[in-house]
This record gives sequence, structure tokens and C-alpha cells, in this order.
Amino acid sequence: MRALITSSIRRMSDWAAVSVNRRIFVAILTIGAFTILVKGCAVLKELISAFQFGTGRELDALLIAWALPAFFINVLGGSLQAALVPVYLDVLHKDGRQVAMRFIGSLSVIYLLLLLIISLCLLSLSAWLLRGMGSGFTFTELALCKHVFYVLIPIIIFTGMARLYGGVLVAENYFAVTTVAMAATPLMSIICMLLLTNAIGIYSLALGILLGALVEIAILLWVFLHKKIQLSFKWDGVSPALRQIGAQYFPVITGSVLMAGTLLTDQAMAGMLPAGSVSSLNYANRVPSLILSLTSGAIGTAALPYFARMVTAVDWKGICHTFNVYIKLILVTTVPTTLLLMLFSRPITHLLFQHGAFTVADTQLVSWVQICLLVQVPFYTLGILAVRLISALQANRILMWGSTISLILNAILNYLLMQKMGVAGIALSTSFVYIVSMAYLLVMAMLVLRKRGSAAK
Repeated sequence: MRALITSSIRRMSDWAAVSVNRRIFVAILTIGAFTILVKGCAVLKELISAFQFGTGRELDALLIAWALPAFFINVLGGSLQAALVPVYLDVLHKDGRQVAMRFIGSLSVIYLLLLLIISLCLLSLSAWLLRGMGSGFTFTELALCKHVFYVLIPIIIFTGMARLYGGVLVAENYFAVTTVAMAATPLMSIICMLLLTNAIGIYSLALGILLGALVEIAILLWVFLHKKIQLSFKWDGVSPALRQIGAQYFPVITGSVLMAGTLLTDQAMAGMLPAGSVSSLNYANRVPSLILSLTSGAIGTAALPYFARMVTAVDWKGICHTFNVYIKLILVTTVPTTLLLMLFSRPITHLLFQHGAFTVADTQLVSWVQICLLVQVPFYTLGILAVRLISALQANRILMWGSTISLILNAILNYLLMQKMGVAGIALSTSFVYIVSMAYLLVMAMLVLRKRGSAAK
């Protein structure tokens, strides 16, 4: 068996060595396979939380409390990886590993300081922020929300640093371990809910999320030791690479703030609707987010380092070919999958969630909201491919303007559609926003690519 596995891996490596498109495809398969494992754990976590808490205000309180840390994790961590990978590979290619590791050491010091400042600011403003987001909550519900928030706030530091070190491992083509490490949070959440729900209620889920963040960063640090990558945590002065990443990070982080603001806006506006709306939106997003992790997540993670290497090699023709091939592949795979999932939304919701405190009425609402969210899948995936190309080209200001358009459009559509459709209107608004965003990103990516190609001739 071991010989068969080794032989299969060798044949796959030989097949992938033929072209960049094949190497990206193998990376996508690797990330996708491990993402299924991670998302399987996440779905199991949702099943248990649905059984334990249903769609009541207790879970609403946790989701509102979690929204702020999740917002900053997505903004700071996601933005850093998009800016880091092209710059890190450029330094590694031109100056060698020792200089690249000193660059990471200096970046680690700055980034940890940023995470600490953000966490302290959120703590000081928590009462005001949570009151605004949970405008439909009672005094008791807001108090619960605030206490849960105190448990969750350290996650910004732990997960933020995990995204930094995960970005380095992605650049080094260690895709599998960075994906598997993300399973720590759902696994620890499951364990804590099973053992502690009767004793501490919703705090069991909050504690599980916190412990999961700790385990995730511990796994990544162990990988650095195992692979004998000399990870540094030392200030080495302001280098050209730090200036370069600073120039790219600001527009990316601004764009991410605005884009992540759409999720925050959705949750805050759902909080204005009847009890259970925030939870229903959360449950309805489980299947779409799983599909997006297997498509946009895998494609985005795999494509970025390869796009970055082709940009460094000034291979504009190769980039255009790869970009066009994966546009076609995304359409062929995501459109039929999306239509099939929309058709079977009701039985899927019933099978996954209708147990314990989750009622038939909850199934009816969540399945309808799920259909509205599934509309986004092909468009979001195409948009992520364009985002990764734009990041590799280090033209990240485009993302900032695109996110501005998306946030404004999302708020307007949320308000208009929730009046007639309730929480389903918020979900449909999100899908419409990603359609517009995809069109903008694809056009801009092709324009930048054409401009760079013309300048090189």
C-alpha cells in the first residue's frame, strides 16, 4: 500500500511538472481535498450547535460577538497574505532565504504590534460597537454578547499570526498543512460543546473557538521546526521589502475592510429583523461557504504563488493562458453544481440541521435563504481568480475601489430587499453584489495585464 501511494504521488508529480497549469491544478486538488476535511469538521460543528442552540438569541449573541474579531481576522490576515506572497517570493528569488527570513522577522514584529493595538481598541469600544450591531437585542442579551466577546477577542492575535506564518508556508508550496491547521477551530468547538454545553451554555462554543485558534498557530510553528525553516522574530530595520509590502498592504487592507464590511453589514442588518434572523443567515451560509472554500478558496490559494512567479519571470503570455483556462474551468464546474444545490436546498437543510431545537419552520426559512446565497458561487469564484491575479501584479489599489463599490451597493440592496423578503433579501443582496464585483474585477485584471504586456514589448 505504501509503495502504491508513493508511486501515485511520483506519477502525479511527473504529470504536474509539464506545465504551470498542471501544477496549479494539482495544488487545487490538494487544497480542495484537505478543505473537504476541514469543512466537514465545520459542518459537524454547525450540526451540533444547531442541535444545542437552534436559532435562538443565545446563538445570535455569540454570532454578533464573533463578527468583530472575524472581521479583523479576515481583513488583516487575508490582506497580509495577498500582499506577502508576491513580495516574499521576489525577495527569496533575488536575495536568498536568509534575507527573506530577516524580512519575515521584521514583519512579524510590526504585525504583532498592529494586532495588539487593534485588540485593545476593540476592547475599549466594545460596549458601543456591540450595542450598534445588536440593536434589536434586550439588555440581558447585550450583556451576554459582551461577555462572549471578551472570551473571543484574543483570537485576533492568535489567528492573525497564524495567517502571517501560513502565508509563508503557502509561498513555499506547503498548501496541505496550512489548510489542515484550520480544522483546529471546528474540532475544538465540537469537543467543548459536547463536554461543556450543559455547564456553561453558549460559552462552550466561544471557548472552543479560542482554543482552536491556539492549536492552529501551534501546528504552523511546529511545521517550521519540522521543515527546518529558520523562522525569525526580530526587528531588522526598514528594508526595501518592508516598504514594498507596506505600499501593497494599505490598498489591500482598505479593500478588505470594505469587502468584509459587507458581511458585517449583513449581520448588523439581520440583527434588526425578528429573533433568529442572524442565526438563520449563518446556517444558510454553511453550504455556500463550503462550496466556495472548495472552489474560490482552493483556486485562490493555489494560483497566487504561481501567478507571482510568472510575474517575476515577466511571462505575460503564460499568465493570460492560465487565466483564460481557469475561467473556463470555473464556469464548467460551478454553474451545474450551483443549480443542483439550489434544486435540493430544502432536503439538504432538513438533513443537516433539523434536529433538536431546530424546527420545521427553521428549515423552511434557512433553505430559502440558502438558495439566495448560492446564486453567488460562480461569480464569487471568478472574482477571486481575478483578485489573485491583481495581487500578483501588485496592482492592489484596484481592489480598494472595487470594495468601495460593493459596500455601498450592499447596504442599499440590503435595505431595499429586506423590506420585502426579510433575511432572504439580505442574502440575495449579497449575491447581486458579487455579480457586480466579478464584472469589475475581471475587466480591470485584463486591462492591467494588457498594459503590462504592452509595456514589456
